[in-house]
Amino acid sequence: MSEKEIANQRAVGNIAMDITPQDVVDCLEDELLVIDSDYKVRLVNLAVRHRLQKGAESLVGGFCYKVLYDRNSPCSKPLWECPLTEVLQTGRMTTVTHHICIHEAGKYLEITAYPLRDNYGKPKAMVELRKDVTATRELEQASREITKLEEERSRFLRFLGTAAHDLKAPLTAIQGFLWVMLGGFSGELNQKQRHMLERSSRRITELLELISDLLDIPRIEIGVIVEERDDVSLLQVVKRSLDDVRNLAKQKEVKLKVKLPQSLPKIRGSTPRLQRVITELLTNATNYSPGGSVTIMVNEENSDIRVEVMDTGIGIPHEELPRVFDEFFRASNVDTRGTGLGLSIVKRLVETHGGRIWVESPCPKSSKGSKFTFTLPKKSET
Repeated sequence: MSEKEIANQRAVGNIAMDITPQDVVDCLEDELLVIDSDYKVRLVNLAVRHRLQKGAESLVGGFCYKVLYDRNSPCSKPLWECPLTEVLQTGRMTTVTHHICIHEAGKYLEITAYPLRDNYGKPKAMVELRKDVTATRELEQASREITKLEEERSRFLRFLGTAAHDLKAPLTAIQGFLWVMLGGFSGELNQKQRHMLERSSRRITELLELISDLLDIPRIEIGVIVEERDDVSLLQVVKRSLDDVRNLAKQKEVKLKVKLPQSLPKIRGSTPRLQRVITELLTNATNYSPGGSVTIMVNEENSDIRVEVMDTGIGIPHEELPRVFDEFFRASNVDTRGTGLGLSIVKRLVETHGGRIWVESPCPKSSKGSKFTFTLPKKSET
């Protein structure tokens, strides 16, 4: 053996002589204890001392149930299962979980106990490793609660769809009878009768719109929209939506401004659902901008197609902007009737198509009104 090898061995030996068993266990992140058959603590590492905020002198030599749990007798079910009892009786490794609420707000400790045997192979003590699994337990609990909420939500959506469908049929029939009477097919109406029937017809129309919105929500949630997808020309969708709102714009004396490119890449989506999105945004903008203007602009933006709907109307109070897409939300500065579900459904539909939508008020360019923007991914070439 060379002098260099001899020197290396001596260096290693010196290092080994400087390292104690306590140094070894103190480097562990998890807690480690040695507890003898009399329930007395014989060794604790730094992690134990740190959690309990006590020195080794106040822990070593004390009864484990006293220094760890502030009890006057060994742990027992149902509160805490004693791993030492199990190890001494079976001679095998065991794992238990303790919920500790004495020295801190609350922790879950997974305890794995290993037997230490005497010369005859009989267990005389145990080495106990304690791992903090609080975060895992809380995550599992949260996951269970989320699953429960999702199940309840699914049941509610099924009920909502069934109830809305059952309500729609008789209301549609009533609406049909009202139209027959308003058309004069059941006899001549005086002015008072016509007024009452027209009011009833409008209310039923509002109810049917609400029911249609309620039916759309479960359809979106269960993925019906995904099954409807096809190659879509967004330019054609925009043009159809503009046709849908021209009469309303004329009634409200709103000027429609359209800025469309000559061509656009196709997207994957549902034509009627995307038309619902654009028509809803244009209708809202028109309703809240009497005597003003509404602009729709479409252009390409990297891998997306961007659609902007801007108006010169009353705008949305700044503090209410985060709630615009919530179900049944009605802005405080409007008094028109509606379901309060339109923009919520619009957001769901955009996101179902892989896009995103947001609102700004006032509109950055004009400093008045509102600006709704949404993006949709272009059709993949593959």
